[in-house]
Amino acid sequence: MNKKISANELRESLDRHASYLKANPWLAQGIIASEMKGETKVKRKWTKSLVLALAMILTLGTVAYGVTSLYRTVNWKGETNADAQDPVIVEGDPEIAGALEDLQNEMAAKPEDEFVTAWYDDGTGENELDILNTESFPAKKEFRNVEDFLEYMSGVETLTAPSWLPEGEYESFRAEVYFACRGSGDYELIESGKRGPMGYNRFRIAQEDAVPFEYRVSLTMQHGNGYVIHATLWPEEGEAATLLSEGETAEAVAVKGMEDAVLFPDRKSTEDTDLAMRRALKEPVTLKRPYYRDGPQENDVREFSDEHIYIWKGGDKELEDVLKIFNGE
Repeated sequence: MNKKISANELRESLDRHASYLKANPWLAQGIIASEMKGETKVKRKWTKSLVLALAMILTLGTVAYGVTSLYRTVNWKGETNADAQDPVIVEGDPEIAGALEDLQNEMAAKPEDEFVTAWYDDGTGENELDILNTESFPAKKEFRNVEDFLEYMSGVETLTAPSWLPEGEYESFRAEVYFACRGSGDYELIESGKRGPMGYNRFRIAQEDAVPFEYRVSLTMQHGNGYVIHATLWPEEGEAATLLSEGETAEAVAVKGMEDAVLFPDRKSTEDTDLAMRRALKEPVTLKRPYYRDGPQENDVREFSDEHIYIWKGGDKELEDVLKIFNGE
């Protein structure tokens, strides 16, 4: 598919992909844990592949849609499932979404070395571990040019940096590298408080305890294409790479340094991932989750064994350059 979009449409698509994304490395496990505990947010039991696919969708907004008869999951070998699923919808509470937006605006000015956890307080205390009601704003480093980003990433062992980025004049470039605390380290609590129905804790991570666990790159070219690259540590190898809508196909491809990669050559929506990849880490990475409410007894050390990378291209959908980003020239 080679659908042209205007510069304004490209910028709007790029904004939707990148501007409000909030990193949360424990999101997938939270969803899986809720399923294992028998939560009743949906009407039927989810398969593990659907849960993992939904986890990826939940990183993109406050309303998540499960698989319907118009959608299929695709695994890391490019194989799609054959069974249609009944509609499953998990809707975000407007009050929660509004409170998170208020806190997001406040946290936009926080120092980059701080990590903030927040939760929606319904007055009962029962939503403490509800992943749909919690959010995190990790410590980060921000880069506004390609050279500085790639130079920094050359010293990062936990994540794979692009080996090639599109050539030409950039209209915009932004990269953010997010940090969590290593399992053997600790978060320094700076402040606790509330903003309306939202409670929050602010932490600082000592530099020696900080581990890069995720990055997001968004760039637009003057000739009209745009790209979003999202790399994140993942707790285990999942069955699902992403979702396919009716009529779309998936193709297993080879990408340097990746154990699995799936290309989606005929996406019907300009909003969907064009390439999904995964690799197993040489050594698992342990990260500590900062606590949400009352004390460090809620800290949780998790082990991450994989890295997942997703690439989206806006503009023309000729995807040779998407494959080059990690394969090189």
